[in-house]
Amino acid sequence: MRSEDSVGIARFGSFEVDFRAGELRKHGHKVQVPDQAIQVLEMLLRQPGELVTREQVQARLWPNGTVVEFDHGINSVIRRLRAALSDSAEQPRYIETLPKRGYRFIFPCDSMESPVTSSAATPSRGPRRRSMWIALGAAAFMGVLSVGIFRLQAGHTKPITSIVVLPFVNATHDGSAEYLSDGISEEIINSLSVASNLKVIARNTAFHFRNHEVDAKKIGQELNVGAVLMGTLARNGNTVIVQTDLVNAADGSELWGKRYKRDIATFQSLEADMAGEIAEGLRVRLAGDEQRRLTKQYTDNSEAYQLYLRGIYEVGACCQVGSLDTIQRSISYLQQAIAKDPNFALAHLRLASIYDSLGAWRRWPVTEAFAKGKQEADAALRIDETLGDAHAELAFALLRLDWNWPGAEREFKRAIELNSSHAHARYSWYLLQIGRRQEGLTEAQRAVEIDPLSSSTLQRASFAHWMARDYDEAVDEARREASGKPSFWLAVALEQKRKYDEAIANLERLGDSPAIRGHLGHVYVMAGKIRQAQNILRELEPRALKEHVGSFEIAFIYAALGQKDLAFEWLEKAYEQHDTGMTFLKVEPGLDPLRHDPRFEQIERRVGLEP
Repeated sequence: MRSEDSVGIARFGSFEVDFRAGELRKHGHKVQVPDQAIQVLEMLLRQPGELVTREQVQARLWPNGTVVEFDHGINSVIRRLRAALSDSAEQPRYIETLPKRGYRFIFPCDSMESPVTSSAATPSRGPRRRSMWIALGAAAFMGVLSVGIFRLQAGHTKPITSIVVLPFVNATHDGSAEYLSDGISEEIINSLSVASNLKVIARNTAFHFRNHEVDAKKIGQELNVGAVLMGTLARNGNTVIVQTDLVNAADGSELWGKRYKRDIATFQSLEADMAGEIAEGLRVRLAGDEQRRLTKQYTDNSEAYQLYLRGIYEVGACCQVGSLDTIQRSISYLQQAIAKDPNFALAHLRLASIYDSLGAWRRWPVTEAFAKGKQEADAALRIDETLGDAHAELAFALLRLDWNWPGAEREFKRAIELNSSHAHARYSWYLLQIGRRQEGLTEAQRAVEIDPLSSSTLQRASFAHWMARDYDEAVDEARREASGKPSFWLAVALEQKRKYDEAIANLERLGDSPAIRGHLGHVYVMAGKIRQAQNILRELEPRALKEHVGSFEIAFIYAALGQKDLAFEWLEKAYEQHDTGMTFLKVEPGLDPLRHDPRFEQIERRVGLEP
């Protein structure tokens, strides 16, 4: 083995590494790679085919034991080295991981060369020395020229127009900082989403990759994005350290990276700083006031910001899947944040989102939930009218609470104008509910493009096709989302395909919400299981009168039974109770037996729908 001072250049495949200069080159062109990665590569190349332990790497990179998040630190260095080599952890070509032990270099490697020294001169040293200086001069000239060309190309590099922000890894080794790592990831997604020239993958899809070993090229290919942002967060007392890496998904090279160190008391300013620097790294062109919106800090109050992050961490992706206790904790944290800073618009917005979801899933009394959602969305917009997601929440509340269809559409359009990623799915439903089929399906597709791996987005896409009466596509989307699990969205599509047994099997395993039990009762009728349908009616009718939910579903069970007068009686109750199902009057196939009755047109008009 050579001494460290004698190491010069090593070659393998199309790569050449100059350890003195700290450079990795591919086909003669420099590849951006951090110094720590070069050091690890040198260790591996000194003993190709042999194990280099994690402890050896730690001793080389952090000899004083100063890094508290060593496990993540070495993983990050190896990941960035693999990215520079276009290597894969799953199918390694160059660097193989030996789990819990270390790494080894597995590609055939040329021997390392020592740099030229004065002791290598021969008796014919005069002419050779002149030749050497001529060669060095030419090399220096070409080096200057190549730097100039590089800078020229860098100045004309096309901006990257799409990105996924992966959930930051909590490197603190306990759950105490999880709300910080999740929160900063989610807020960066929201901040970058204001850029009209940048496609930002939505939170649910991005968080699909939590706890996965990251292969930036593979993820970029799967999501069809140009860049992948990865990061880690470690907290030690009141100090928070965040390391970020922005990777070009096309070739795995690093576009930008930075280490931030903040006191927890100033953590609220970090997201705005990072969003601005990430946009610069992507060379994103920002229009109008997008720069201001992208880098806006929404509160100066550290306590309010901590409570806000805890609130969004508790509720997670969707109220539908959270327990009511968890949702109540989230509401409490957000209300405390607002008490600390009443002008914290994002806290008002998140409360609006929770209340609207509770109303949509009828987990709270509908009028109470949507009234609170409308109130909080209004509060957020009074503070900052440019919050696109707040316009989307207001639109949803206007639609479900007030049946104000024109007002809802104005708010949906404003939300989309402000690049709200949440607006497309709900606007697609709005358009389909009023009969604008093609526009509705287009918006549903846009929602899937932004959030392609999200369960809720795929559910909404399936339901959009159901509303458009494209039942084959609805079944396909629902099966893709369900992955073999019972699914309400799959069940209602299967019913329209007359696959009653499979629809019943799904619904019977999904619980006892009024929507599920009502649709089950309807499928029973269509399958000829009248006694079971009547049992469902006996179960739902007292609940509907007491809880003010389920009247809409009772109506279409009676419609299927051919008892039109009872069907209209329960539609009247649904109208009086402001049942959210009433917004689906035009598209619910269970109501088809009633459509030619004059009473149906009258009730459509009263809900604000044109017959």
